[in-house]
Amino acid sequence: METAEAAGPDPEQVIDLEGLVRALIGLRALAGSPPYRALAKQVGPLLRPPREIAFRTVADVFQPSRRRLDLDLVLAVVRALGAGRQVDAWRRAHARAHADAASGGPVGVFRQLPADLPTFIGRREALRRLLAAVDEPRPDAATTVVVSAIEGMAGVGKTQLAVHAAHRLVRTGRCTDVQLYVDLRGFDPDHAPADPCMVLGSFLRQLEVPGPQIPSGLDERAAMYRDVLHDKQALILLDNAADEKQVRDLIPASGGCVVLVTSRRTLAGLDGAAVQLIDVFDEDEAIALLARIAGEQRVQAEPEVAAEIVKACGYLPLAVSLAAARLRSRPTWSLADLAARIHEDDLGTVRIGARSVDAVFDLSYQALPADLRRLYRLLALFPGADFTAAAAAALAGIETSQAQDALEELLDDHLIQQKTSERYALHDLARSYAARRTYEEDDSSTRETAVQRFLTWYLHSITAACHCLNPHGAAVVLPPPPRLPAPLAFTDRDTALAWCEAERVNLAAAVSAAEGDDLAWQLARAAVPYYSLRNLWDDWAETHRIGLSAAQMHQDRLGQAWMHHGLGRARTDLQDPAAADHFRTAQELFGDKYPLEALRSLASLAAFYGQQGDVELLIAYSLRAVEAARRAKDGYIEAILLGNIGTACIELKRFDEGVSYLHAALARLVTLGDEFGQATVLNNLGDTHIRSGKLSDADNCLTRALLLRRNLGDRRGEATTLNLLADLARAREQADEERHFRQAALDIYEDLNDPLAAGVRAQLA
Repeated sequence: METAEAAGPDPEQVIDLEGLVRALIGLRALAGSPPYRALAKQVGPLLRPPREIAFRTVADVFQPSRRRLDLDLVLAVVRALGAGRQVDAWRRAHARAHADAASGGPVGVFRQLPADLPTFIGRREALRRLLAAVDEPRPDAATTVVVSAIEGMAGVGKTQLAVHAAHRLVRTGRCTDVQLYVDLRGFDPDHAPADPCMVLGSFLRQLEVPGPQIPSGLDERAAMYRDVLHDKQALILLDNAADEKQVRDLIPASGGCVVLVTSRRTLAGLDGAAVQLIDVFDEDEAIALLARIAGEQRVQAEPEVAAEIVKACGYLPLAVSLAAARLRSRPTWSLADLAARIHEDDLGTVRIGARSVDAVFDLSYQALPADLRRLYRLLALFPGADFTAAAAAALAGIETSQAQDALEELLDDHLIQQKTSERYALHDLARSYAARRTYEEDDSSTRETAVQRFLTWYLHSITAACHCLNPHGAAVVLPPPPRLPAPLAFTDRDTALAWCEAERVNLAAAVSAAEGDDLAWQLARAAVPYYSLRNLWDDWAETHRIGLSAAQMHQDRLGQAWMHHGLGRARTDLQDPAAADHFRTAQELFGDKYPLEALRSLASLAAFYGQQGDVELLIAYSLRAVEAARRAKDGYIEAILLGNIGTACIELKRFDEGVSYLHAALARLVTLGDEFGQATVLNNLGDTHIRSGKLSDADNCLTRALLLRRNLGDRRGEATTLNLLADLARAREQADEERHFRQAALDIYEDLNDPLAAGVRAQLA
């Protein structure tokens, strides 16, 4: 494109809007009349912030019928047409062209506040904070402006809150000298964010400064603005700000001024501003809004359905108001009719006039750079609830540090939420919006690759965590980890357990997401040490059911065997006779190809028989398995089997033989560093010593066991030890101590919904 500066139209000769458009037309002609589509591609990167722009928007700049032109857009066009060195002259031309614009100016400044809408609901605590910021005594009140930045996600009701707070202030006699309002168009699909220089020009005209006296430069206008508002009680409402830079020069200096700023992007960097983060409604507020718009009687007639509707709306005020408006426009509908349609249709696409949830989210989404848009879309594929930066990185295939920075930007834009430290989440409607974007913009291969990459990363991470919880579990060959990011590594048990606790819901969701894939049974199997420690039998059973189905679909004998083994262990804890069938099936499936795994199922089957009271069968199976464990040099399984044999001998009142086996088991477990197994053997030794009258030895064993159980976080094991301590207290004829320990054990069993609670309850009766 040729330069248009040498002999182009002179912007200094522009005196009105028509002349400005004619000058721009001449500038385009001098540049070779580039097509609007080509020009739009050049203009977009020159805007603030850079973004894609429709060619029609650029074409409209050259229409003589235009009543106003956006400054940022005009200057970007001028630069794209090769007249960048004259940009200051074009800025002045723009100011002159709009100097005589109608009241309100080119960016929508009004002489009074927008109406306080009757649909305003709730927000009592937010209002209290906003008003208190004005009322609270301040030692520097004479020189300090009160600035409150109201932030929140799209559609959460920031503007309504700000307008209502402004009216409340004026009604109570504050800020009565001046009230100024401007929509800064920070997220407008058709226009660039308002230029602070033009906003100041409009404000100054509203403040009755004659047009010829208004300077052309930003700094000069800001200085005049501060001077005019000196000693005035003014309220400035800056709505829909793009960022701190846009509003910084719009804040006066007089201590009598109050500034309210709303934005869907964080304004935490605005000096002296008190940030008010606005969340969605609670259920009562959402139902009140539904009733206010749709009618009190209709909502009162179907209160349960009303609660269902607002929950489906995610308690987002915009979504609730759209649903209520739809109901109001259809007087023959019941709330149940609306609820049915909400479930059938996607609420984000529901439109009332020009308003829709998707349209509002789209403003924030389109303002993001391409890499953030990609990550945001992929977050919709996350199978669980809240997620970490590492999990987001696994979805996107990037470094965790990159994902962390990106998530913080999305958090600043209020497109995601942060309920707890280092964990993020998508609001339900934001997730739905992101899902629609990924299905529209990403092909199926991209989506499938992202999910597979995440699930593989997650498998390696949960395996590492559960290895910390039980280092003696059998190893399984895993698929190669993704290149980026590296799976999580854990160096201590407490960190691993805390991660598993935080991921519990996500873990079950990941197994469901992998349904039909080998990863389903591998994820389920990897989580067993955590499920066992925390007695999560429902999670255990459901994930293994899904894993078994996946392994059967792929005719994977190893996967089927592990799923049956895991189900047998869960059923054993629940004292379910079906456990034996699962263990036998697992043994058959492991077969000769996996002798160590088959040995584990045999050992578990023996333990199950002992739990069922068939101690002779337990001893027979366990002795058979001990020989196999020794041949395989598996000290862990050998120790477990020796402990089981010792317990069985004690049941047969062969105390000396039983204690010998238990001590042999304990020695091996100490060598292996298996504290969980040590606690189990110490429990059994304590029980044996109680039966044989060696109460001091019993006390020593059970005290050690209780300490281990508590350090491990093994609540079910802790309850078992407490119950044995109650038996010891009874043997010592200490009734109060017995009741104390028995009640403590019962409290834990009941909290876990453990079937053993019934027996302890009977002992307390």
